[in-house]
This record gives sequence, structure tokens and C-alpha cells, in this order.
Amino acid sequence: MLLIIPEILDQDQVALCRERLDQADWQDGRITAGPQSAQVKANEQLPDTDPAARALGDLVLRALERSTQFMSAALRAMSFPRCSTDMGPACPSALTSTMLCGSAGHRA
Repeated sequence: MLLIIPEILDQDQVALCRERLDQADWQDGRITAGPQSAQVKANEQLPDTDPAARALGDLVLRALERSTQFMSAALRAMSFPRCSTDMGPACPSALTSTMLCGSAGHRA
């Protein structure tokens, strides 16, 4: 499920993010790619250890935690019981089983 949650960051926070990202030490994204995907990967990224990446990630996470809409969606995704029952071929909701478990008839 995709949700559009407006105004997670205010204008000042977005400006701060843009400023920090403009000054960051971007690296070739192929660094984290495997041999096959490195042939086509064409992006730049910040290392996980980069102070700017960590600070901005924390800023976004704190903003998301303040969003009741995000927390409601995240809680629902984390707590929905998946594959807690046998959903074999005779189950009329085999499609639901496939969507939740990855394959119809999967047993917990």
C-alpha cells in the first residue's frame, strides 16, 4: 500500500536537507552493487556512515514518528497476522494467501 502523507517536513527542514545534501560527499552507487547490477547501476549515494546521511535520516524518522497517519499505517503493516493459519488450496481466499505469504498454501 502506498500512502501520500503531505507535510512530513516543513519548509525549513526541507531547506536544511537540501543544503546538507548539496554539501555531502556523494559516492558512486556501484560501490554497493553486485557484479551484475554494477554494469547498469547509475546513481550516487551517501555512505551509511556519513554524518549528513545519519543526521538527515534521523530528522526524517522523527518527523515520521510524529505523523499519526504514518504510525497508523506502519503499525498495521507490522502487526497484521501473516500466515497464522493453514491456507491450503481449498481455501476460497488463495489469492489473499499468496499476497500475504508469498505462496498459496504456505504454512506458518
